[in-house]
Amino acid sequence: MKVFHTAVKFLFITALLAVFGEYGVIPAEDKKQESKQEDKYVTLTRDIILKELDKKDVGADRILSLKDIEDEAVIENLKIFIKPWQDEGRQLAVVSTLKEIGTDKAIQVLEQITRTNTKSVRLAAVKALADIAPPQTAESFKKLLRDPDMDVRYQAAVMMASLNDETAKSVLKEYLERQTRLHNIPWLLVELGDTSIIQYLKDTLDRFSEQQDNSRSFDAAVALSMFGDNYGLAFMKRELENENKFRRLAVLRAYAKFAMNPDTKPLMAALVKEKDPEVLNAIFGTLAAIGDPATIDPIKAFAQKYPHSHSSACKDCSIAALCRVCNKSVSTIPVLEELAGNENKFIRMDALKALSTVGSEQAYLIMEKAIGDSDPDVRHLAVQLVFADGNRKYARMLKHLLNDSDKMVRYYAASAFARMNEPSGVSVLEKLLEDDELRYGAAVDMLRFLANPSPADAVNVQKAGLENYNSGCNRYAVTFFKRAIRYKPDYAEAYYSLGLSSYKANRLGESIAYFNTALRLKPDYLLAHRSLANIYWKLQMWYLVLSEYEKITQSSPDDWQSRFYYGQVLNEIGKYGQAIEQLEKAGQLNPDYIELSLESGRAYAGKGDNDKAIAELKKFLEAAKKTPGLEAKTDYARKLIDEIQRR
Repeated sequence: MKVFHTAVKFLFITALLAVFGEYGVIPAEDKKQESKQEDKYVTLTRDIILKELDKKDVGADRILSLKDIEDEAVIENLKIFIKPWQDEGRQLAVVSTLKEIGTDKAIQVLEQITRTNTKSVRLAAVKALADIAPPQTAESFKKLLRDPDMDVRYQAAVMMASLNDETAKSVLKEYLERQTRLHNIPWLLVELGDTSIIQYLKDTLDRFSEQQDNSRSFDAAVALSMFGDNYGLAFMKRELENENKFRRLAVLRAYAKFAMNPDTKPLMAALVKEKDPEVLNAIFGTLAAIGDPATIDPIKAFAQKYPHSHSSACKDCSIAALCRVCNKSVSTIPVLEELAGNENKFIRMDALKALSTVGSEQAYLIMEKAIGDSDPDVRHLAVQLVFADGNRKYARMLKHLLNDSDKMVRYYAASAFARMNEPSGVSVLEKLLEDDELRYGAAVDMLRFLANPSPADAVNVQKAGLENYNSGCNRYAVTFFKRAIRYKPDYAEAYYSLGLSSYKANRLGESIAYFNTALRLKPDYLLAHRSLANIYWKLQMWYLVLSEYEKITQSSPDDWQSRFYYGQVLNEIGKYGQAIEQLEKAGQLNPDYIELSLESGRAYAGKGDNDKAIAELKKFLEAAKKTPGLEAKTDYARKLIDEIQRR
């Protein structure tokens, strides 16, 4: 059992004892007594949890609620649910919970599960370990490559491939030969350095595309599309017009599942032509996954124009898709604000969920307003979302919720304050231990606070995550970043690290949300601003790139790099005069940076000042002679000079 090391936890125990009225107040100097009383309340809350888990009809939701508890006694007790005679749903819930906990003890139990239990539970355990197991465990998985069950062998190979282990290659290629799971394997083989897979996929697409049952060609096209290969993307677009409904559905689901970024125009055209409600819903799901802001108005128009032409479920799906598309960009907050006031409570709730992923202060204020909603379900959701990222500044403005007339609101608020290591919610949690409905949840929240490491430990956990991230173990690093947030919910740096990990995995919408959360917690976080600008640049959302660089240059006027990139963006959108202004400021701060002359040449050329443009470009070419690695840019500069001289 861990001993308290922070004054906050001492205050928590002191308050708890005062409320219980049984043990009196612990003297601050009496550390042994403090530890003893801590043990008492750990035992109290743990007993409530274990007694609930011991019930024959305990639901999987009770098990899943333990995902933030690092108490080893609770983890050990979860083993009772992984016996062969136990309900499979509970066993899978244990696997999911252990994955979220992610401690050495949790990994140890997951490894035990891979050696026993039913096939589905074993597979779930191997998948979980693929995400959270440390690199040094790869050796123990090699024996799973010889498992009699092919699916177990495959998942073990995926796990080892994620750790860059060469021995996984033969098993993955075996799957290629058996024509199964084709669209997952190429990523892993390329990660292992086997780039020949691309030609293999093209050959497969050519060989099987004319066959009636062309599942192999379709899978090959999906895999090629994942690489951004036009050969595969063209095939996918043709399949969107296939007469076979199931082929159209397959394309749409592939787009959504792999978050590809195809041209959305064919999808919008299909939206107008399509008559089948199931395919329409798939189109909405795909558009939501892609997240192109240009689709917002067409989806909104569809939802308003065709209220009776299709099923109500289809209309609801279109609005839900609209919510999810809108969460990709802060520029769409007005649309979400409108939806948050819709008369349909489920649409209001969808809008609030989307707002929670935007991560801006404006989005937070809309969610806070929803706490006053007349519908209790909407209120409860709004309270949970407002407190979700542990922002102390906002939370302290909502302490009045601890006295709300709705006990669920009191519970969610008290739970949030406990997660933030704030003692103010303790009396509410203590009273809820007497409530039959909320006793278990209150005990879980109290044990999380008592048994988990303190906020001071979050720094070391974050450091370990960065070490793994920098060494190429991105999946494993995410486990540490999430644990750091578990210990310190307002840890902006950990949210930023999650944003980097999501970006590395090409989950751009998720990455944007994490960076925005980091900025809400730490508004002057320049690295987060720069990272957002990079993503928006990649998506060619220039107005948002400009917004980020405006913030950066205002808060750090002497940052020459930001001035330079700001000038580049202004060049991209044709604001050449402003670009020159920013580039000149960058040059004053760092006159030796070679590429300043190239960008300045572009800006002067765009403005029509040909003499200055040629002078800057020649200056760049002269400096580039002494700097290797600029061949492509020197070619561009020469072509631009030729173009200017021909005018």
